[in-house]
Amino acid sequence: MNLKNITIAIICFVILVIGVQCCSKKPNKNHAENTASVTREEKLQLTGLDGINYSVKNIPNNTVTYLKTKSEYKNLYTDKKFAIYYVGADCPYAQAFIDAVEPLKANTEYTDKYNFYPQQASGSKSFESMEDAQADVNFSNTCHEFCIVNPAKNQIFAIDGIGNEEAAKLGSIFEQLKDW
Repeated sequence: MNLKNITIAIICFVILVIGVQCCSKKPNKNHAENTASVTREEKLQLTGLDGINYSVKNIPNNTVTYLKTKSEYKNLYTDKKFAIYYVGADCPYAQAFIDAVEPLKANTEYTDKYNFYPQQASGSKSFESMEDAQADVNFSNTCHEFCIVNPAKNQIFAIDGIGNEEAAKLGSIFEQLKDW
């Protein structure tokens, strides 16, 4: 295979992964408890998120390197946390998240702590290497449809399965993660 065919194959793979991830997930309303995967050094306990499946994970070093140097998020990897949320029409709950994030983006208390990144749910990407493509896919699979990245800790908070209920809790999530 030549480089052009490899690049096309990687682009198709990434589009497929992102499209399936965004469109196939439905809100999981049956969870009685939150699930959180956290580091041993820190337990992050958020309140008021009953029934919402979320996680806090360390970002692998190779993915951090990719995010800081080559990804579309490299300009966001600063001293502020950044929130990624999907706005593409392919995601059924995109508008609920857009509506929930807009007032937060207008609040200086949050803009001092967070950058906001509206992510399109579809599109093609090209990568310099297979490692970069894998780092991008790993990050996308961890972020799901909404996440907040803490560059100072190289950790990611993500909601697994989004919907109106999760969108309604965004203000509380941002408030609780301000000092994280």
